[in-house]
Parts: sequence; C-alpha cells; structure tokens
Amino acid sequence: SGRARLYLSVGRAEREPARNDLLEGEDDLTTPVDLTAVRPEQVIDVELGGDFRSEQFSLRGNLYAMEFRHEIAATGEQSALGYAIRRNLPRSHRRGIELEVAWQAATRLTVRGTANVAENRIERWTQELDVYDAAGEWIGRARRTFRDTRPALSPERIVGASLEWRPLDPLVVELSGRWVGRSQLDNTGDRRLSADPYAWSDLAVRLDLAPWVSLGR
Repeated sequence: SGRARLYLSVGRAEREPARNDLLEGEDDLTTPVDLTAVRPEQVIDVELGGDFRSEQFSLRGNLYAMEFRHEIAATGEQSALGYAIRRNLPRSHRRGIELEVAWQAATRLTVRGTANVAENRIERWTQELDVYDAAGEWIGRARRTFRDTRPALSPERIVGASLEWRPLDPLVVELSGRWVGRSQLDNTGDRRLSADPYAWSDLAVRLDLAPWVSLGR
C-alpha cells in the first residue's frame, strides 16, 4: 500500500540584474555605462506534478513550463576579466518534465534515479559583433538575428543514478553518476559552438563518529 498526491502550482516572479550584469563584468570603470541596459527578469511558472510513496518505493513526476520575459541569461560572451556576460532575452521558455525515483531494494541498499527532459528555446536573439578592418582597426558593429534557438549553457537532457549501501549503521558507501546532454556555448544554435555530452561518476564513503566521539556528530 502507498499514498499518492497530485498538485498544481502557478507562480509569478521577478529577478533584478546583478552588479556584474549592469557593469558587464568590469570592476574599474573608465567610461560611463548604461545601468538600464539589463532589465529585470519576469517569469510565469506553471507546474503540474504528483508523487507516490510506499514503504519501499517512491516516485515523483513534475511537468513544468517557465515562460520568461527579459530572461537574464548567459550569451557566451566574456568580459576582459573573464566574467560571463549576461543579457536580456526578449522572450524565452523552458518546458519539460522532471522525474525522481527511489527504491529500497534491501534493508541496507537504496537505489535512486533522476531525469530531466526539457525544451529550452529563445524566441528571437540578436547578436552584435565588433567588426575590424585588415589593419585591426575597429570600424563598427554588425548585427545578426536568430530565431527559435537553444539558450547557452542549458542542456536539455540530464540523467542521474545512485546506489547507496549501508554495511554498518555508522558507515555509508554511495556510488553515483550523471549524464548531461549537449549544451550550447552561445545563443546562435550553431552545433559547432556546443559542448559534447559528458558523464561523470563519484564514489563517496561517509563514517559517523558519534558511536566513538561523545562531543557530537
């Protein structure tokens, strides 16, 4: 036997730009900057989810749609100091599904898994590029507009799993791993400017000293 639950959540939020956003990563300003160039971000978040729990098994699923206006997001540009530059995306969205599952396979063995599958899109993105002549002199700026592109640094597929074993009450051994899908390095949608999918694994051992140390955990 178990317990199931459904929920619906609708929210609206606003986020102010950070100092680096307003100053484009510069610390020592030598020329005036436009402090209104990056506007506050607005988002409407709608989530429909549910979960089921029993003594040995739990499952949680969540459908979400985040509709942004003026999203403050990385563009792939960097300042002279190496900071990631963030600008407003006029309209964008992030929609997907999140899943979490846990199974108590044995008294001292727990298996967990997570997944996030999404569609992240920018409705329209205008990129400005500096143009130089053959002598290296700056001659102006050029604009390129892209539509329905993936935002930078926002992979659409993330899958994780872990195995936790407790051979003794104070001792926990956990093996975990994650796979992350392809991620764009800028907002143009060019596959050549993207990071390949990658995976990592981690082995952790935790020992609680409370049985031997009386001062605390």
